[in-house]
Amino acid sequence: MLPLEGSNNFKSLTMIKNISTAVYLKLNIVIKREGLLGFFKLAAIRIKNKILPTLVSPLILPIVFFILIIRPWCHIRFIRLYSDRIGHYAMNTEVFLCLLDKYRPLNKKFCKTFFYTIPHASLCNTQLHRMWKRIIWILPFPYFVSEINKYLMCWSKQYRSDELKKYFEIDDGFDQWNFFGTIKKCHAYFTPVELKRGKKLLTRLGVPHDAKFVCLLGRDSRYLSVYKPHFNTSHHDYRNVDITSYQLAARYLAEKGFYVIRMGKYVEGSFEVGHPNVIDYANNKLHSDFMDIYLSAHCYFFMSVGSGLDSIAQIFRRPLLLTNFPLANPGVWPDWKLFIPKKIFIPDKGRYMTFKETYDMFYTKQSIDILKILKEKNLVTVDNTPEEILDATQEMLNFLVGTDQYDHQDQILQKNFWRNFHNRFSEDKVLNMPVFKYVNIDTHVRIGRQFLKKNKELLL
Repeated sequence: MLPLEGSNNFKSLTMIKNISTAVYLKLNIVIKREGLLGFFKLAAIRIKNKILPTLVSPLILPIVFFILIIRPWCHIRFIRLYSDRIGHYAMNTEVFLCLLDKYRPLNKKFCKTFFYTIPHASLCNTQLHRMWKRIIWILPFPYFVSEINKYLMCWSKQYRSDELKKYFEIDDGFDQWNFFGTIKKCHAYFTPVELKRGKKLLTRLGVPHDAKFVCLLGRDSRYLSVYKPHFNTSHHDYRNVDITSYQLAARYLAEKGFYVIRMGKYVEGSFEVGHPNVIDYANNKLHSDFMDIYLSAHCYFFMSVGSGLDSIAQIFRRPLLLTNFPLANPGVWPDWKLFIPKKIFIPDKGRYMTFKETYDMFYTKQSIDILKILKEKNLVTVDNTPEEILDATQEMLNFLVGTDQYDHQDQILQKNFWRNFHNRFSEDKVLNMPVFKYVNIDTHVRIGRQFLKKNKELLL
C-alpha cells in the first residue's frame, strides 16, 4: 500500500526523494565540469566524511568528558570562524572581539574561548588568518575540534545556551552596536616587518611612499566561480557591476593627484583608464593575499559595492564609499560614510520602485531569495551611471577634506530617505544589550546628495 499524502511515511519518502534528487544533480554538475576525476574526488570526500567520525571518536570522547567535568570551575567554548569568506572572516571576528572588550561581564571570568577554522575548506586569505592568530587561539586540526564541539553541543545544555557562542554562530556580521564608531582601533595589526614590506611593494606597484591612494572594488561572478567551483552562487549576481562604469570617477581622482588601485583576486577583464595613476592591481603580478590586506588597511578611502574585501577597510576603520549598493540587501552600516544604491525598475508599470516599496518587499528576505523575487516579479536592477558614481566620488572627497557643506534642503532629503527604513537592529534576540538605532543615522552615513536630488520621486 502506498503511503497517504500528509502521513509521516509520505513525508519521509518525499524528503528522501528530494535528497536523492539533490545528490544526483550535484553529481551531474561535477561530472560535466570535471569528468570522472571530479566524480572520484566528490566520492572520496563523502567516504571520508562518513568514516572520519568513527575513527576519531576514541580520541575525542575523553577530551569531551574532561571539559564537562571541569565546567563548574572553567567554562571552555569552541567557536568556528567564518574562514572561507573574507568578508565574514574579517567582520564577524572583529565585531566579536569588540563585543568581548566592550561587555566583559558577558565573558565569564573563568571562561576560555578557542577558535577553529572550517574543516576541509580553503582559507580565504592567508595574511588575514596570520593576523588573527596573533590575537586569538586558533587551534590546529579543525575537523578534530569540530567533532568535540558537536559532542558538547549535543550533551551539554549549558554549552548550547552560551550567549556569546550563540551570537557568533547566528550573526551575519553586522556591527549592530556600532562598535566601529566607538572603538577606534582594529584588533588585527601589522608587524614592523610587514609594514616595511608593504611600503616596498607599494613603491614597486608604482605608488610613491607619500602619495594617497584609493582602493576601488567592483564585483563580478569570476571570484566565486574560481574559489567555489562546486557551488551555485548565481543568487549573488544581482550585486554584480560593470567595472568600466568606474573609469570616469577613477580619472577624476587621478587628476586630483590620487592613485586609484583596482582591487580583486579573480576578476573579469582589465581596468584601463589611460592614466598612470590608475593601477589595475587585480591583474598585476604583485597581487597577493598580503597586499590585499595591506592596501585595504592603508587606503585614503575604499570605494566598493558592498563585497567581501571592503570589510578589511571597515575593520581598519577606513572611510567607505558604497556605490551600486542593492537596497534589497539587509541593512546599511552606521560606519559607512556615503553610499548610493542601485535602482529597481518595474517594466510592467514603466517606473522605478520607490525606496519604501523596496523596503517593504525585501526587508524580511534573505539574500539568497532576492534574485528569485526579482525574477518572479519581473523586476530589473539598474546600475549607477558613470556620472552618478562621479557625483558620489566628488562628494566623498569633499566630505573627507571638510569642504562640503549641506544646506537645509539636503538635510530634509536625507531625513525623508531614512524614514523609509526602520531600525535594522530593532531587537537583539540573543544578547540583552542596547543596539544601534536608526533614528539619527543620517548623522553617521549619508546617501549621495546629487543622487537624492535627481531621484526625489523615489522618496514618495
